[in-house]
Order: sequence, then structure tokens, then C-alpha cells
Amino acid sequence: MHRTINRRELIEAAAALASACAAPLALASSLAPHAGLPHALRAKASARANAPVGILHAVVFDQRSRAAQAFARSAAGAGLSTRPIGGDVTDLWYAELHPMWKRSAAPLAGLTAYGALFCLERLAWDHRLRVVQLGTHRLARGRPLAHTLQGPLRTLGRPASSGAGGWAASLAEAFARVDRGSGWRGLPPVCGYAEIEHRLHVGPRASADETLYSWVIA
Repeated sequence: MHRTINRRELIEAAAALASACAAPLALASSLAPHAGLPHALRAKASARANAPVGILHAVVFDQRSRAAQAFARSAAGAGLSTRPIGGDVTDLWYAELHPMWKRSAAPLAGLTAYGALFCLERLAWDHRLRVVQLGTHRLARGRPLAHTLQGPLRTLGRPASSGAGGWAASLAEAFARVDRGSGWRGLPPVCGYAEIEHRLHVGPRASADETLYSWVIA
């Protein structure tokens, strides 16, 4: 089902998010960098945090989606750090992203459902970060129906494979090429998108319809 979010709903959602996050912010601020992450991930996160400011800190992916898993595998193969979520970004935010963005406003990318993008975009506003690349990917039975891209990447290019996740792997490779080249800083923000579709089914249902969002916050 397609609908648009009006100004009142957006303000109410943002206010609710701010209220929910206000109380734990003092605790988040006191956390050691990358606290709660496995040692190997802490080492990768620290290395990315010390990279040039235009380079991606990490790629977030919704592990419930097979397409997002293919995106993450391709991103990892291209040398990008990956962070799995199950739809909820709370743990990742408090353990890693909040302390990281307090030190350095490093770019972040992902392929997730709309809820994760919505939360991270608004949290990023406090650090003067905006969505600079946005893609909407509608799938049916794991295969793409339509892609809409806004930002420096306007096409997906040739799929890396003929499988259902080939487009996602190609998208990760395109992200990595920008990351190795000019980076993500200095790009204009993507504004004005209002379409929301969140039909990602939990569990291993390969036939589930879903809409995923690819994004870069920088």
C-alpha cells in the first residue's frame, strides 16, 4: 500500500523519537567507543573511524532480507565494514554510531527497511549529516520490480550475477567505487521523498514481498 506522510505525522514521529532517546543519551555518551561489539568488529570500526572523512564508516544491512544479505557480502568483498540489524537500530546506535558520530561525522551507508532509515536520518541531523544517496527497491518473491535512485548513483549498472540478489551486489560495488574515489562528502542532500512502504516480513520467507531502501548518510 502506498501513502504519503504529511507534515503533522512527520513532526509527531520526530518528537516521539526525540523523547524516547533523550533519557538514555547521557548513558550513550559515557560508553567507550564501540563498546559491546566483538573484538574483531571493534578493530574494524576503529580503523574506519580513523579513515579520511569522506570514507564510509560502515554499511548497515537488514539481515532478514536475502537481497540485503547479498548486498552485505558484496560490500564486505569490496573491503567495506558491515553491520547486521534485525530491523531495529537501537543497539547499533548506542554501542557504536552515537559515540562515533560525536568524534567524527563519518558517512554511513545501508540497505534496510524504511524504519531504520527514518531513525538514522533523524539522529544524523544532530551531527549535520544528511541523506545524499537514496534508492527505493521494490521486490516480489525476492526479485526486483522497480528501482528508483536519487543522488550521484542514478543507475545500478550490470548485475553482478543473474540471481535474485544480483542487483544488490552491483549496488554495493557501486557504493564501494564511490568510496574509493571521491568519497561522499560535499554532496547535496536528497530531499522531498515522502513515499513510505514497509512490508518486510520477518523470517525465512523467500517469497515475501518487500521494499528496501539503499542510502548513504554523509
